[in-house]
Parts: sequence; structure tokens; C-alpha cells
Amino acid sequence: MQNLYKKKIASLISFFTLKKKLGDRILTYHSINNKKNSTTSNIYQLEKDLFYNQVKLLIDKKVNFELIDNFQNNKINYLITFDDGFKNLKNKILEFLSNHKIPCLLFLCPDLIKSNNKNYLNLSDVKEISKNEFIKIGSHAYTHQKLTDHNDLNLNFQLDASKKWLEDITSKKVNAISYPFGAFNKKVLEKVKLSGYKYGFTTKFNFYNSSHDSKLQIPRVDIWDSDDLNTFTNKINGKWNWMRFFSKY
Repeated sequence: MQNLYKKKIASLISFFTLKKKLGDRILTYHSINNKKNSTTSNIYQLEKDLFYNQVKLLIDKKVNFELIDNFQNNKINYLITFDDGFKNLKNKILEFLSNHKIPCLLFLCPDLIKSNNKNYLNLSDVKEISKNEFIKIGSHAYTHQKLTDHNDLNLNFQLDASKKWLEDITSKKVNAISYPFGAFNKKVLEKVKLSGYKYGFTTKFNFYNSSHDSKLQIPRVDIWDSDDLNTFTNKINGKWNWMRFFSKY
């Protein structure tokens, strides 16, 4: 009930917020499933048809889908990202994107992959997925814990070991990280850069401008289970970007 109340207040504020034309839209998704489960918050579990309809809307609008390495400054770029690496992405969801030649970025935790938990992608899945030209793998740290909670030794492990493990498994370079729970600080940013990451993705609600925004503090647009096409359209039009002022990090 509390989350529903917050969503209604947020929708009302967004109704009176002006559109924002400039900036790249990087969308954040987690789990795509029709039946809610306990793996993550309900707000991050979208029904398949809702996800399909959102992407089809973007296809109909003929937006420019790109991986961040290929962002074109003279266009508004769209990038779909998935955090955590849920099993339900395999086959139909990723296949749907690939069939439409839509690139996406998966942020994975080696610890979750190795857990053999049926809710997450396993080692075999990741090896198979990494061969797809439209799917790029990024790190979500080694374990799904806030990077700001670690001492220097553990922080180095979270960053370095996850990067190396994913690169060894996929035989591809990993140059992007999504901060678990969006948590980062000055020390984390310094370590991320030293570990060889080029891009750092946050949970801050905003569009990205490569000409002046930090590549290690890239904002994204959070997509929720209640986002009908009207709300989704408002989000990609920037009418929800005011939420950046309430970001903890």
C-alpha cells in the first residue's frame, strides 16, 4: 500500500513536469516474469507482455538502439540494461531483443552465477549468451553487496575478481560495472577506475550526456512493474527525471 501511494504521488508530480528532449536514455530492468517471487522487490518484476509492449513502442518510434561504446553524439541513444542476471531473461526475452537487433547490457555477479540457484543464469547460460553479438556482459560486483560497505581489500576483490572471472568465462573484455543498490562514493569511484572499468552505471534517475557527465556515474531510467505505456512514455520523455534529486548516491 505504501509503495502504491508513493507511485501515485510520483505520477502526479511527473504529470506537471516538462519533457526533456536531450540526453541518452539508458533503461534499467531486472526480472521479466509473470508470477511474482521473492528473488527481488515486486517493483522490479515486470510481466513479459509489458516489457514486450514497451520495447515495441520504442521500435515503432524508430529510436537508435546502441551499446554505450557506440553511442553517437548527434543522436539520442537508447540502451537496455538488466541487473542481477535472472534466469527468466534467457531464451525468449534475449531472443526477442536479438531478433530485432537490439543490443543490451547484462550486469552479472559471479557469486550468483556459481550458486546454481534456479532463479539466476548459470555458467553454461553465460557462456552461451556471451556468444550473442547483441549482448554485452558487465560486472555487478562479485557478490550482490553494497561496494560502500567494504574495506579496501574486499573492495578490490569485488571489482577485480568479478571482472577477471567474467572475462575468463566469456573470453571478452568487461569494461562496465553497475553498482549494486546504486551505492558508490569517492573511494569506490577511484577503485573502479584503477580496476580498468571504463563505465560505471548508477541508479540515479536521469538521462546521460556523454559530453559532460562522468562515465563512472552514468544515470539510468528505472522501469517498474506498474509502468503502463503512458507512464513509460513519460519516463523516456524525461518527465520522471526529477527523481534524481532524491537519489541517495
